[in-house]
This record gives sequence, C-alpha cells and structure tokens, in this order.
Amino acid sequence: MADANPGSSLAQLLPQVQPTLREDWHARIAQLKAERPMPLPGLDDPRSHYGLVQAVADALDDSAFVATDVGQHQMWAAQYFGFDARLDGRQETRRSGARRASGTGC
Repeated sequence: MADANPGSSLAQLLPQVQPTLREDWHARIAQLKAERPMPLPGLDDPRSHYGLVQAVADALDDSAFVATDVGQHQMWAAQYFGFDARLDGRQETRRSGARRASGTGC
C-alpha cells in the first residue's frame, strides 16, 4: 500500500532531485533590470500607490506576514515590496493566486 502522507512522500523524493541554480538566468535578469529599470513614479510620496507600498515595506521587519487582496495592488506588492531581498525563511506573503478568490479580501 502506498503512503499518501505528503511529508513522507516528499522526504523520499527530495534526495532524488538535483538543485538547479539557474545562475545564467539570474545574471540575465539582473542585466535586464540594470538596463531597463522599472519606472516607479511617486515612490517618495506615500500618497501614491508605489509610495504607499514602499512606506509599508520600510515600516516592517523581516518577520512580517504580508497578505494582499486580489487586484492591481496585489501586483504592486509583488513587484515592489522586495521579497527577493528579504527572504530569510521568516517573511511570508499570501496571495489568492488562482484559487477563484476574485472579489474576496482579508
């Protein structure tokens, strides 16, 4: 009989998976970001959408738990919050993703 426990199943599969660091891909993305930085109008003004996300990010520490509703502000948080610079295993984000949660919020 097969073990249906996801934890033990993953524990058996993980040793068989070789990590892929994708160093060339990350280097290319860094190059593109340097060549074509994303415009952030109003970043210094907390009354603007970019500025508000930046102000919230600056006010939180690495233990923050960030939850977003669906919509454009979810995209702003994903693009500008800086999770990639803060991922230390403690900071988390929750989004509805493709879970048919459109129109619902926390």
